[in-house]
Amino acid sequence: MGKTISISEYRTFLSGMRERIDAARGQAARAVNHELVLLYWDIGKGILEKQRKLGWGDGVVERLSRDLCRHYPGTFGFSSRNLWDMRRFHEAWATPAILRQAVAELQKPSGKDIITGKRTTKNSAKTRVPRPNEILRQAVAEIPWSHHLLLLNKLGDVSERIWYMRACAHFGWSRNVLLNQILADAYGHSLNRSNNFAKALPTALAQQAQEAI
Repeated sequence: MGKTISISEYRTFLSGMRERIDAARGQAARAVNHELVLLYWDIGKGILEKQRKLGWGDGVVERLSRDLCRHYPGTFGFSSRNLWDMRRFHEAWATPAILRQAVAELQKPSGKDIITGKRTTKNSAKTRVPRPNEILRQAVAEIPWSHHLLLLNKLGDVSERIWYMRACAHFGWSRNVLLNQILADAYGHSLNRSNNFAKALPTALAQQAQEAI
């Protein structure tokens, strides 16, 4: 006959197991999101390149949507609307002039590297320098697809989109928090370092916005 289970010890044990499960689920969700955004980036790139190089019209999006939905039944990510968003997503970032500006912004010191998650250090002679499109491709995969749609729909300025993208990756903002930060013009306040976050946002959001500055 086993020893009687101590209620307090079991609660501690259960709490530890739940924390481990929650951590694993969070890591799995982030990994799935990372690959999903990269997939959408590549699909958008493929559509855009075929249209530009081969002169394919808008009909290719509808046809591709039908074929993908037929091949992957029950999958909702390949609607024609979503494919158009993928194309818009890639075009919004990968236009040569925007790409150069985006990479320049991403390479500015921020205390924490958005791509590797490590403290920034000077490149050694043996360190491979990533190409601009690689830097941007990995950077955009740090936040969920729904966040990207919000940034594309709400913001036209590249520097502003990058600022919010980096803040989301650093602070783990939800989509609603991101929307509130945009509405409160956190980016604009960061430029002059004077803000009224305490009045414009709830305490928790005000603290996050202040940290982002």
